[in-house]
Amino acid sequence: MKIISVSRDSNIPIPDFDLVSSMGGKRVKTSDFRQQQNLVIYFYEAWSCDHCRRMLRELRDHHELFKWLDAKVLAISRDPLGEISIAAADLGPEIILLSDEDGKVTSAYARMGDEGGEVKNSFMVIADRFGTLFSWMGMEADENIDYGEVESTLLFIATQCPECGRPQGDSIAM
Repeated sequence: MKIISVSRDSNIPIPDFDLVSSMGGKRVKTSDFRQQQNLVIYFYEAWSCDHCRRMLRELRDHHELFKWLDAKVLAISRDPLGEISIAAADLGPEIILLSDEDGKVTSAYARMGDEGGEVKNSFMVIADRFGTLFSWMGMEADENIDYGEVESTLLFIATQCPECGRPQGDSIAM
């Protein structure tokens, strides 16, 4: 797994998007979550991929962790709306599935991990409620999500001062 953690002094914004969702074709934008929730965005190949389906089901099964850490899980693929609707029926409402048929959003996020914009497998991005990147995790084929890393990143975000985005006090060693 390739993990890029961003320094607390960094302020790298995640790319904005406006994609069609599995929720009745409603459009979902990054701005819908600004000042509301942290984001865990999982990019996967396709619902037809066995490994991707397993990873999405694991994300769903961790929904209590994400809820506790005030994070919303979004999953983006190049699948058309019909395919993500089938996936949503299986997964339930815990994950918002989004269709990026032209692949522009996926490529923009892939470039953040210095992968040259080419997505071969899957990757995950964690951002705070202000749209700032905290972690980018690239996964090879059949590699699992590191939930310890996800939890630790979200816990670190939770220690941030809501006004300035910096840790409160001197208790966090960097």
